[in-house]
Amino acid sequence: MRRGEPREAHGSGGVALPQSATLVCGAAEALARWATEAQAASESELGAPLKAIAIGTSYECRGQNHDPDAKLSEHAYANGIDVMSFSVDGRAPISVVAAPDGTPEARFLATVRARACGFFRTVLGRAPMRRTPTTCTSTSASAARPPSVPMSGGTL
Repeated sequence: MRRGEPREAHGSGGVALPQSATLVCGAAEALARWATEAQAASESELGAPLKAIAIGTSYECRGQNHDPDAKLSEHAYANGIDVMSFSVDGRAPISVVAAPDGTPEARFLATVRARACGFFRTVLGRAPMRRTPTTCTSTSASAARPPSVPMSGGTL
């Protein structure tokens, strides 16, 4: 397999991906490293281990925002991944939506979104505190990081 070819990811470090994600190696590595950070955030914010991250879309040859006339989405290059929810031991799944302010779920979602910026150049979604769409772009992103991995069930 060549470095730029997409491959399937199924999970990492005890965190499963119930729906596998097809990503290029750099994006798969970034996802695995971020999943470790999400695991730590789950332990600290929710007091329980993260069991799984539910994925909506990864590789899909399409334009941005599903617009056939738009330039290609990062999903078309196997650099994009949409996170829909998190499964935490002993809890109902935590959907990637704006959780009520001050709750452990809101703190967890804010933490995993902020930590994603350390692994991906662009993280799309909604900041739980503002409930408005935002883009988080890491100024320290290296050229080796995947260009964009949307963390959005529309709303992280």
